[in-house]
Amino acid sequence: MAAQTPKPRTIKLPGHRKRSAAAKLLTLCPAAPTSKEPTSHPPVTVVCISDTHNTQPPVPAGDILLHAGDLTERGSFSELQAQISWLAAQPHRHKVAIAGNHDVLLDEQFMAEHPACGYESNAGRTAADLVWGDVMYLAPGEVAELDIDLEDSAEAPSREEKESEQHQLPPHLHPRKEKEELPDSRQCRHRRITIYGQPLTPQYVPSAFQHPRAHDIWTHRLPFTPSTSQTSTSPSPSTCTPTTILLSHGPPYKHLDSAPNSLKHAGDPYLAAEIRRVRPRLVVFGHIHVGAGQEDLVFHGARRAYERVGEGGGWTGGWKGGWADVLWLGVCVLGRWCVPRRWRDEGVTTLVNVSVTTLVNAAVVGPWGSAFGNEVRVVRI
Repeated sequence: MAAQTPKPRTIKLPGHRKRSAAAKLLTLCPAAPTSKEPTSHPPVTVVCISDTHNTQPPVPAGDILLHAGDLTERGSFSELQAQISWLAAQPHRHKVAIAGNHDVLLDEQFMAEHPACGYESNAGRTAADLVWGDVMYLAPGEVAELDIDLEDSAEAPSREEKESEQHQLPPHLHPRKEKEELPDSRQCRHRRITIYGQPLTPQYVPSAFQHPRAHDIWTHRLPFTPSTSQTSTSPSPSTCTPTTILLSHGPPYKHLDSAPNSLKHAGDPYLAAEIRRVRPRLVVFGHIHVGAGQEDLVFHGARRAYERVGEGGGWTGGWKGGWADVLWLGVCVLGRWCVPRRWRDEGVTTLVNVSVTTLVNAAVVGPWGSAFGNEVRVVRI
């Protein structure tokens, strides 16, 4: 008699009912608004690149050019200077760059500990001898403050475009007469962009700008708070409050940090938690070439409750292993269905409190070899 094939066993991990219920509830939540270009003023165009590794891809026009590290392959002086000169030659008004783990010459501590990396081609030249031109280089933890004149923005509409747009609006949405006082958001003529740079990534091989995996370099390190991370208006009639950008070489955990459908994630969980806490408008990184892409991370009450369930409790402590979070997720979903659609789209409920962070893995070089494998990403904020 032929042996019977045993039936496959279904292994249910602890908390699977809780996570399954939370996932089903999240699917019932009406679609939250994705990142939209500002309608009250011209958007700022941010061109995002990373991991060029000595390549020099065509770069689209924009207001800001960001490079998230790994400019070079071996980190020698000649490689770095060639890449810096290429960046400096770009027409973008603002250019900001950080280092990556391949850019060893920029990490003085690493060079002191590994003198063999002082390539002969360096001829005694150090990072201090590099000529950056108008490229702003951010060392670990440094901040850049940019002031964007919206009248000169690459996305500023012409007078004809403005008039055409006004004619297409319904009567009740036409712009007010000049004698009427405009809201601050309509008067905003400048955008302040705050950029925090951090090249450090969790260590995996001896290389520059790395830290032990168990070390937390992110929690409460970003110099801005959730109340000022997203673009809003300020009492000043001419200047918006800062829009925040995080420029990191490495990705956050489980966000553009692995190949599609892969169970292996190379991102930093502490970085992911800090992004959820602070909610910057834009996060640009690279490092994991195969994860190149773009993602809108939408923060609202339902999403936060869902993530707490996945993490195992959150504020609920130990009440039935986090079922209170599932209940709160249901309340958030109900709240989104019970308010007018126009309010839902604008995120005008205390249960929702919608904000969007755009994540960009801007790695240019593909996962296999040095040819251009990924498109240059352009984001309008």
